[in-house]
Amino acid sequence: MGKTGLRIEEDIGRHGASMNIVLEDGETLKTTVAFSRGNLENPVGWDDLKGKFDGLVRPVTGQQTADLYDVLRAIDEPGVVARIFAMLGPR
Repeated sequence: MGKTGLRIEEDIGRHGASMNIVLEDGETLKTTVAFSRGNLENPVGWDDLKGKFDGLVRPVTGQQTADLYDVLRAIDEPGVVARIFAMLGPR
């Protein structure tokens, strides 16, 4: 952590980001994005969300993680909240 730094760059905008990496040989790698992942202008796809969901939820829900993800994708359908509670409730 002592080798990292953070600063606000006014010219990038509030939804952008920039990263500079200085390698041991002195070479600097740079990249800038106008809109970070997850913004309306740079949305995250369902496959990316599923990957993140799996990594965070699988340690808790185990093998039912994929089923839970599918049910949560349909959260606006009638009866889905009851299905979620049934899946996550006491066994």
